[in-house]
Amino acid sequence: MAKSLRSKWKRKMRAEKRVRYGKKELEKLKTMLRAAGEDDGSSLPEVEFVTVDTLKDKAVAKKEVTIIDSEDEDMKQMELDPNAKESKKGRYPIWMSNHRIKKVKKEAWKNKMKKIKKQKRKSKN
Repeated sequence: MAKSLRSKWKRKMRAEKRVRYGKKELEKLKTMLRAAGEDDGSSLPEVEFVTVDTLKDKAVAKKEVTIIDSEDEDMKQMELDPNAKESKKGRYPIWMSNHRIKKVKKEAWKNKMKKIKKQKRKSKN
C-alpha cells in the first residue's frame, strides 16, 4: 500500500542491505562451522548465498519461468534535451516523477520565454 518515495527508497535500501549482510552472514557461518570442527570441507559447496538474480538465472537456464523486463529499451538509450530533459519523441525518463516533470516543464517554458524576449529586444535595436 505504501507508494511514497520515502517508502520506495526504504524498500530499495533494505533489499541492498539484505544482499550485503547476507554475504557477511554466510562467511560468518562458514567460519563458525570451521571453528566448531563440524565442517570437514565437503559441506561448504552445499552452502551458498542465494540472491534473486541467481534464482532468475537458474530459472532461465531451466526455462521454467519467462522473465520480462518492463523497462522500455528506448528509455535506456534515450538522449535527453539538456533544457527540457525530454527525448526527441517528447517522453521523459521512467525514473522522473510527475512532480519533477512539471517542474522541468515550467523551467523550460521560462527559459523559452527569456530567449524570445531577448530576440525581440535585439530585433528592435
